[in-house]
Amino acid sequence: GEYFWCWEDDDFNHRFQVDPDSLHDFDRNSDIVPSALSARLKLPGRWWTIYTKSEFEKLLDSLKKGNKGKQRTLQTELDELYEELNPVFLDVTKKIYHIYPAKKLEKLIKSVFCKLPNVKNVKIEEGRADYGADLLVEFEFCALPGIFQPQVQVLAIQVKSYAGEHADSSAVDNLRKAFDHYKRIKRPVDMGLIVSSAEYAGKELEYEIDKLRGESGKPVSLLIGADLARFFLRYGSGLFNEDTLI
Repeated sequence: GEYFWCWEDDDFNHRFQVDPDSLHDFDRNSDIVPSALSARLKLPGRWWTIYTKSEFEKLLDSLKKGNKGKQRTLQTELDELYEELNPVFLDVTKKIYHIYPAKKLEKLIKSVFCKLPNVKNVKIEEGRADYGADLLVEFEFCALPGIFQPQVQVLAIQVKSYAGEHADSSAVDNLRKAFDHYKRIKRPVDMGLIVSSAEYAGKELEYEIDKLRGESGKPVSLLIGADLARFFLRYGSGLFNEDTLI
């Protein structure tokens, strides 16, 4: 309601009418209370000014939905940090798209995969050698070195440079083509991956990926949006210390 003055004693005379049904109680240590707000609610004293407006609005939204939350733990704080960092990771992916458009993105992805553990070889397939895979990555594993022979598995990668939504499913068709071609020439591919600089996948793309998994019986995954940035920062950060890309 509107502000009004109601003198009764020396304090608490500034008034606002409040709908009792709008009141919510919560534990300030609950995981639904953003950390910055939780810290401010622990300050001693009767007079508080809550400057963390967006955090307070987020809390009110959770309370209106009936979410009482649970006790804050290290994991809940990590989940909160993950949520806060997600837009930052998405910005990194946008920068990758801006600096590595079209075919340049393939060379960057090749350089990152060369940094992965157990990678034996990374080859760009282009021109007449492109049978649906932009990259072929060979991983070498050995459960017990010196006892068993190393096992090699091959990953076919389709690299797509997109912004915004990735709705086009041609990358899935190309992976299907790669699976069929390399099986025919007795160099079977064990798994497939689509790497996209887009922000998110369209429903059609997700549907076609799931369909290819069922048809081929092979693992097929999508690396897109913020996940691409996390992958790059984890395995490709060492590239900043090198003079050239592989």
